[in-house]
Amino acid sequence: IDPGAAKSGSEVPVGELIGIRTFTPPAGLRVDADVEYGAREDGTLLTLDVCRPATSMPGERLPAVVSVHGGSWSRGDKANADWRNVCLWLASEGFVAASVNYRLVPDATFPAQLDDVSLAVEWLRAPDQTERFDVDPARIGVFGGSAGGNLAALVGAAGEGALDVGSRVAAVVELSGPVALDALGGSSTWLQSIAAAYLGCDASVIVDGGCELAPDASAATHLDASDPPVFIGHVADEMIPL
Repeated sequence: IDPGAAKSGSEVPVGELIGIRTFTPPAGLRVDADVEYGAREDGTLLTLDVCRPATSMPGERLPAVVSVHGGSWSRGDKANADWRNVCLWLASEGFVAASVNYRLVPDATFPAQLDDVSLAVEWLRAPDQTERFDVDPARIGVFGGSAGGNLAALVGAAGEGALDVGSRVAAVVELSGPVALDALGGSSTWLQSIAAAYLGCDASVIVDGGCELAPDASAATHLDASDPPVFIGHVADEMIPL
């Protein structure tokens, strides 16, 4: 992560051919770009891209993944090179992938971003969309990286009970997500400042627990025994503290 890359389209704005950048999509994958999944009272149109396998059997319902880009909650896009490759890779593995855009800081602060991603899950589960995209409504997961990892973890922890209704998900994968925004005392001033902007509070109060929304934006606050399995990918030495 490059903290200075405020205008970058990706949260990993380097040129190395690493990770998802080494993936070459096979021919025939289907992409429905800029599909509207909702609108907000301020007129914001919410869109996503759907990536699907080249073919599916008649009547077959596929597992789906809602994919959430990162970028400090203030930048990034569902269709930048890295996240489009994520979408296509998931499709190549037999998933229906929905790569979502959500409202960004400073125009919107928490919980707007969580509301948007949750709406995307609900939209994908609706009968019209499960029929249109051959989605199994009982097998919808969520994947996110960095800021998107925070949102993925929150979607997984929100609510309780059955995992096949509303915005509930059957599985969560998050990479390097800042999931404990109520415990940033030992983190960098950079992370503290972007978390404060996301939460709509002053950076000076987030360290000592004075940011009112920090617990609500931390996944552990919402956990209960009915929540889905979660895979966490992280490394020891990066901008987001382990």
